[in-house]
Amino acid sequence: MTLALNMLALILLGLAPAGQSPRLCLRYESEGTVLSGTIKRLTVPGRPNYESTRRGDRPEVIWVLTPSAPFCVDADASNEAEKNVRDVQLVLPGGPADFRRYRAMSGRKVQLKGSLFHSHTIHHRTAVLMDVSEIKQEAPAPRGDTPIGRAFKTGQSDIRVEDEGVVTRILADDNSGRRHQRFILRLASGQTVLIAHNVDVAPRVAGLREGDSVRFSGEYVWNAQGGLVHWTHRDPEGRHEGGWLKHNGRTYQ
Repeated sequence: MTLALNMLALILLGLAPAGQSPRLCLRYESEGTVLSGTIKRLTVPGRPNYESTRRGDRPEVIWVLTPSAPFCVDADASNEAEKNVRDVQLVLPGGPADFRRYRAMSGRKVQLKGSLFHSHTIHHRTAVLMDVSEIKQEAPAPRGDTPIGRAFKTGQSDIRVEDEGVVTRILADDNSGRRHQRFILRLASGQTVLIAHNVDVAPRVAGLREGDSVRFSGEYVWNAQGGLVHWTHRDPEGRHEGGWLKHNGRTYQ
């Protein structure tokens, strides 16, 4: 019965009209709660102060689910209510071994089953967390169903795109002419793109690692390997539409 209520709540979350609250919220400590969304890896400050890696705190890597739609959770005797939940930190039963096991799912659409609980220690980085009992990868969208996928399929270049992917490879900088930080992203569709980020204009993406999620806005150029995205920065002269990169909560432009 509880599982049915939680499933119904998720359906209502997707069907509620804009500006109206869903009629049902999820419940804490309810086994079998199901969430769908995208998994991402985040690097956050750890010991000793849990404030800033720039000021000497050790980096910690956590996994977070961005749900397909924001949701709410009802209060109970031990946990306070939460509205508009947009990020859920994940607790995997196998600990570090499971993080390695599911590494390839970073940046992909997944369905999770488990139990929700409220944050209560300094290690909890989102208001609501999930003890995960099961992870299933959802089928990726066909490559042509996204703007960048259609551009690749039809051989188009010089079009504005915005998307998100997971870092699969970090390349050496291109230092011919203006310097560009380069890395390859795998999109949810499976398509790969090379990001060429001008670090003579914009700040370098700091602390970038394979497996990290990066959202981007820029200009797409076709090639047979999946394409290249550049102009991921502002135009100092204001003549060209600017772009950006977003990584670990920071925007680079």
